[in-house]
Amino acid sequence: MIKKVKTTKLQTAHHQLVLKKMFILICVTFTALSTHSQVTIGKDVPPHEGAALEIVSNSNKGLLLPRLFLVSATAWNPPMTSSSSVDGMTVYNTNSTPENGLDGVGVYTWVNNRWYKLDNQDCPVPARPGSISISDNGPFDQGDKFTASVAAVSGATSYIWELADGLMGFSTTNQISITAVFDGNYPAGSIKVRAVNSCGISEEQSFATALIVNYVNPCVECEKPGTLDKIIFTYYVVNNDDPVSINRTDQMRAEVTPVSGADFYYWVLPNGLSGYSTSSVITITGDVAGTYAKGTIKVYAVNDCGYSMITNDQQSILVRCPEPGTINSRNIRIYPKQVIVGGEAILVVPTARYATSYKYDLTSLGITPIVSSSSIFYPFNIPSNLPEGTYAINVTPVNDCAEGDRATISVDVQTGSSCPVPDQPGVLNFSSRVLNNGDNLTISMSSYPSGNDIYYEWFYPDDVFEADMNLTVGPSITLKVIASGRTIDASEIMVIANSSCESSFPRTGTGTIVTQ
Repeated sequence: MIKKVKTTKLQTAHHQLVLKKMFILICVTFTALSTHSQVTIGKDVPPHEGAALEIVSNSNKGLLLPRLFLVSATAWNPPMTSSSSVDGMTVYNTNSTPENGLDGVGVYTWVNNRWYKLDNQDCPVPARPGSISISDNGPFDQGDKFTASVAAVSGATSYIWELADGLMGFSTTNQISITAVFDGNYPAGSIKVRAVNSCGISEEQSFATALIVNYVNPCVECEKPGTLDKIIFTYYVVNNDDPVSINRTDQMRAEVTPVSGADFYYWVLPNGLSGYSTSSVITITGDVAGTYAKGTIKVYAVNDCGYSMITNDQQSILVRCPEPGTINSRNIRIYPKQVIVGGEAILVVPTARYATSYKYDLTSLGITPIVSSSSIFYPFNIPSNLPEGTYAINVTPVNDCAEGDRATISVDVQTGSSCPVPDQPGVLNFSSRVLNNGDNLTISMSSYPSGNDIYYEWFYPDDVFEADMNLTVGPSITLKVIASGRTIDASEIMVIANSSCESSFPRTGTGTIVTQ
């Protein structure tokens, strides 16, 4: 049975008054929310004028970011599987394993299709270049040249320029000379540039104005160049099947058979591969790991009357991300040889191929481990309270793909004073800077320490050169080239003068050496 309740007029009026008060409160609340687009958390005070969100300082509380398990520096998911990536997303990675470009736990931000760890202050990525300026706004005729440039970016060691098909040029500096090859209207964004250093690649900057290139035909009757055959890939290639494979930073040679009537050749490469040539042969460097599909490399044979074109329609390109090379422990040296408690020392480490940074672990000496982009010289101080003894030092080459094998040396630390140190060897002289496979390279010193007990140790990249090991203790050395297609930084070649009890400061080469 349903019980009926009788309501008096006084009760009804009271209910209506309560409902009116609730309605007014709701309206005031929503009005306040809609008129305050700025928010303060932690204290009932207005935020600063320029802040959309302000968290007031607190002596015992902080900001806790979303905690996610990231699997790769280049993978947006997990966990945002169903959403598209967005620059500026910031999370705390709980994956403690350094793998796939990640550096263990920490705060990461997604920028330009990659997670970057915010606490890696040793290796900042360059800022986005400023606006692109050109020497002439046109319109241009076919064959005209003009220059594009940006202001130098702090910390950048090179630049990657990307030009639309029909514009030709190559540069690794903040300025590029461009030739207008094909006529047409080129929209804004036809010229792009990014700044590069060993830590990464900046955001892209593009030219904001359209370009016009007019058709020029100086011929009344002429013929276009002959038909091009397929592109052939050779030289420092891991395999020549499909796909053609090279390791990142390595080079390969691409060529076509020259055709009649061609004045020059115009090569078009996808972003991530670099190279420049106006001949039928080009040397291509794999800058960014990944697969480049068939048809993404083009070459045009050009004359005043037209062109013929061919692509890599038979083979795709795979640029591998290799593990860092091995550091031979016997090639690591401590300077001075006698390490004294409370003194200074320098760790001399040979370069590991494909490595972009190095982990130095000196915890046995009571020194905090560091990661550095440099391999050659690492100075450190021996704690004054360190007991005499033998200590282990570990060095691990690293890149954004993997860690290489750890190299370990033992260091004897003593008290007292060290014996005299030999003078540093003089400047290194090279018999040649450009060599073919099988050629000999002789290296000598402009001056060298004197003394009956002095002998020398030479260090060099043994994947490029070989030497008679019986001749590596004299004031000069002759190396034989065993690998072609490489550009070697001469600082990878080093010599140390040794006495019976001490070693000199190392002398390294300068410039580059090319093997072809």
